[in-house]
Amino acid sequence: MLRGVIGSHLVDLDFIYYIYMGMLAIFCTNTINIYAGLNGLETGQSLVIGSFILMHNIIVSVIYIVLVLTISLFLVCVLGDEAK
Repeated sequence: MLRGVIGSHLVDLDFIYYIYMGMLAIFCTNTINIYAGLNGLETGQSLVIGSFILMHNIIVSVIYIVLVLTISLFLVCVLGDEAK
């Protein structure tokens, strides 16, 4: 549904992505410090933030591994056919 609105092309953010992630890390630590005086809120918030960061890293790692394995398999098939 969303691809029909914005198109099916991927946007490569390059350096902007790293700026965004750095700003997000600063924002998260600042919000935890704001809640530091309230009982237990910073612990729960840290758990939620840490869980989402872990899920993000797993998703990115799985996509990277699948991409590398696909490219490797393609190269083996192409180079294997040329060796015959």
